[in-house]
Amino acid sequence: MAILDIYGQNRGILQLERARAASRQPHSYIFHGPEGIGKAMLAMQWAGLQLCSEPKVANLAGLDGAEGLAGLDQEILDSCGHCESCHLVASGNHPDIHFIDRELAKYTKKTHKGQLLTLPIDVIREFVIDVSANSAVFGGSKIFIIDNAETMNWQTQNALLKTLEEPPENTFIILVTARPDKLLTTIHSRCQMVRFYPISIEYVGNFLQNQHLEMDSQQCRYWASFSNGQLGLALELAEMDLYAVKCELIEHLVKLDYSNALAFAGWIIDQAKAFSKSYVDLHSGFSASAATRRGYSVFLAMISQAFCESIRHSAGLSSIDQEREIELLAGRFGPTEAEKAIRRVAETENRLNANANASLTFESLLLDCIGYR
Repeated sequence: MAILDIYGQNRGILQLERARAASRQPHSYIFHGPEGIGKAMLAMQWAGLQLCSEPKVANLAGLDGAEGLAGLDQEILDSCGHCESCHLVASGNHPDIHFIDRELAKYTKKTHKGQLLTLPIDVIREFVIDVSANSAVFGGSKIFIIDNAETMNWQTQNALLKTLEEPPENTFIILVTARPDKLLTTIHSRCQMVRFYPISIEYVGNFLQNQHLEMDSQQCRYWASFSNGQLGLALELAEMDLYAVKCELIEHLVKLDYSNALAFAGWIIDQAKAFSKSYVDLHSGFSASAATRRGYSVFLAMISQAFCESIRHSAGLSSIDQEREIELLAGRFGPTEAEKAIRRVAETENRLNANANASLTFESLLLDCIGYR
């Protein structure tokens, strides 16, 4: 993969390239934007470019979105893909690129029991602060990519501050996050911000179709719209084979009344548990509790999107998927009532993130939605 293969992030690439060309590269970055749009991938490719022994001028011919690079007053460089360093980057084994995440907790001197929701301070101390003081194995730069940086608590972030402020020579640190607001102001002040943007829904749909030839266009359109330009999320959900579950959820929503609300809430809880198991199987080391919360979030987003589609239908616009069910939903909930339900869904997610009882919270949501009719 080349740096320009990170589709739709030309503004970020330009920002990085201009700093390189002007020899004003900061030593610390925050790559921020929605999940699943290529932040960590670009961080890895940028790291590979810094370590490449024979960088080449990038070929923009035929590149999707190359128009966003028009007018650039210097050449864009990319990794050669052939030197020893590039081969090590491609294999994920370059000794001077350090990818930091919660998985490293199992290798720290301190024993961490159970599954972690935060990035422990031990990981930052042992795999960033201590390692950054050593010389690069290949004699060039050392690059640390801290994924999901928002999971560092304030003590961990404070421990990292001095290294961000006075990094050892030829050391670069990239914090990758979907929640820059969770990082301390003092962290922000020591890093250059690089913003990432959602990818076009059309591109995501086409990409899904090309990646999953067995998937019909209707499913591809739904996941592209559902992900709102987050390609990684669209791929993840498509691979988890959730489309049939989504269709069943919308059918339950259409038939929602006081006689089945509690059963529907129980069904959602069961599906979230099944989601959690599948998610943990796909993402080794991911905590079951965090995966369950992610499942709650996905199902809440499906409900919210269904109400959004009902509003579109009321406005005379065609639905992306399950047109008959969306028409019935719009018949039961007018635009005003649907908007109330959408706000209530957002409140429900906040409550679940605050560790409210899931069963009671979903029951309350569904009973409230019945009252909006």
